[in-house]
Amino acid sequence: MQQAAVGSRTALHTAGRVDAISAPELLESYEMAAGRGGFKEVCVAADEAMYMSSSGQRVLRMILQDCRAKKIPVQCDSALLSDRG
Repeated sequence: MQQAAVGSRTALHTAGRVDAISAPELLESYEMAAGRGGFKEVCVAADEAMYMSSSGQRVLRMILQDCRAKKIPVQCDSALLSDRG
């Protein structure tokens, strides 16, 4: 997982497997960015994610709920929704 800040946007990049092992890293990246504050938009880029388990989906839902509570827009890369079967 990689996290980058571009202006007021925070981008979270995922690659490979987002599962019970790596999902906490995604949440930690988001929480570190949220702790620093100053971002007004979150973008989750999953174009290189080959697999996402329910743990990864749960973390995305947690990020979305937190952003909604703070009224921060969230964008997801369309590859996250595609079938990689």
